[in-house]
Formats: sequence, structure tokens, C-alpha cells
Amino acid sequence: MIRLPCSPALFGAVLSASLAAQGPFVRVAEQAPARSSGEVVLGSLTVSARAGALELASTASPGSSIRRPAPCTDPADTGRVTQLAATGFGQCVVAAERGLFVLDEAHPVADLVSLRDGGPEGALLGVVSAGDGRVFVCTRDTFGCVDLCHRYGFSFGKEQGVPDGPYLGLGDGGGRDVLLITAAGTFRYRPDLGQPPQPVGGAFDRRDLQLQAGA
Repeated sequence: MIRLPCSPALFGAVLSASLAAQGPFVRVAEQAPARSSGEVVLGSLTVSARAGALELASTASPGSSIRRPAPCTDPADTGRVTQLAATGFGQCVVAAERGLFVLDEAHPVADLVSLRDGGPEGALLGVVSAGDGRVFVCTRDTFGCVDLCHRYGFSFGKEQGVPDGPYLGLGDGGGRDVLLITAAGTFRYRPDLGQPPQPVGGAFDRRDLQLQAGA
């Protein structure tokens, strides 16, 4: 299983504050096209999506960039691939019919991301990386966020102001902005705006938070 580098500070400041972020969704003037393919370069490895299939090409040796189907740890494979994104940590994340997958240059095998809790379920139509270990994903009916470091997810609801579906895909809005493409138009979402979630039913003591190695 591929694990991303992460620190307790990232967990505390990013996961708890951002997976339930309440940033606004602002309609943009023009409808963005839903991305159906892409390409991510990881050192000498190029990951691409062509006609819904995940492919790899290595340029480690001159003239050896022959494309081949990407192997997968799941016997059922990825299903149709809709979008790729680079995480910023040397990994490529893959939005596909059977869920979210990740691979890197040292481990060029699509590995299904199994979440401990939360996150959209079903066929993914898009993925955009926040560049800090989180990725934003969408299905036809749900927009959400996945923390790849700790394998937790969050699905946005009405209380976060998410526009109504159906959703068609995601686009990179520049910086850390995400474009949520819906049947009614395209909306720009900027993560980490608004107040983080607050503890209820008593005071929160950070000493109660224990990170276990290998968890």
C-alpha cells in the first residue's frame, strides 16, 4: 500500500479543518469542459488515460517509451478511467469507474484507495489534487474530499453550500481552486475558507489525539 508523508501538524490543521471546509461555491461565467483523459509524468514514468484505459510508459531507457496497460492490485481492475491528477508527493491519483486508485514511479501498479471512513462511493467522474495530500473527487451525485495520508473522506452536503447535481466532472481552477462542473453550470470552490468544525459535548484536548505508527 502506498502511503504519503504526513505530519501531526498536517493532520490537525488540514484534515480536521479542511475535510469539512465550508468554503463558498461561486458560479463562473463559462461552462468548463469535463476532462475525460489526462497524463501525469512521474520521473521516468508517464501515466495516461486513453479511451478510458489506464496506460504506462517508461522513458528510463532511450527509445523505450512503449505504452502498456497498467497493472492493478484489484482483480476487477479500475474500470473506465475518467481523470488523472498529480498529488505533489510523487504519486498519480486515478478517478475511475471502480473508485479512486493511486500509483507512483517506484510502485507502478494501480492501488485501490480503501477509506477508513467517509468519502463519495461509486463511479468517480473526476479528481483534482489540492497539493497537500488531499484530493477532491466527484460522482454523479456527490462532491467530496479524500485525505490520502490517513485514508479518510468527507462528502459535502447542503450545509457546505454545495450546488445541486448531477455532476459532470471536475476541473483544475488554478492555485488550489476546484471547478465543480454540473449540469446547471460550473462552480469554483476554494478550499479552507470559513471556520473549522468545533468540538461539541465538551472541551477537546489534543493529548487525546494519538497517532499510531503504521495505522
